[in-house]
Amino acid sequence: MIEPETQRPGAGQRTLAAIVFTDAVDFSARVTEDEGAALKAVRRDLALMSDVCRQFDGQVVKNTGDGLMMLFASAVRAEHCAIEIGTPIFASGARSRRRPSCPAFTDSLDLSSARLTFAG
Repeated sequence: MIEPETQRPGAGQRTLAAIVFTDAVDFSARVTEDEGAALKAVRRDLALMSDVCRQFDGQVVKNTGDGLMMLFASAVRAEHCAIEIGTPIFASGARSRRRPSCPAFTDSLDLSSARLTFAG
């Protein structure tokens, strides 16, 4: 879901952005084991991540159902957001996968990468 209160670049407009991706590791397996508990947990985590994203002036540009794609104008804010998100989630024993940041452009429906720049 794209958050309407935040402003996105216009269609086809290039912008330098830091992007944070989240994904619920082994979500399908967890749904198979206990669908109700898995859905409750992922909804809780997505709400937490969306709130934290906004606190760091980010935008949720895509919700995949078990993860988010978040856009930031600042790599520092993106990093601080990721740390803030990770703290309570990793304290519960969750695992992590790191993804790249990239210069990006928007079209009318989505955000697409123009070129990937891997952040160590």
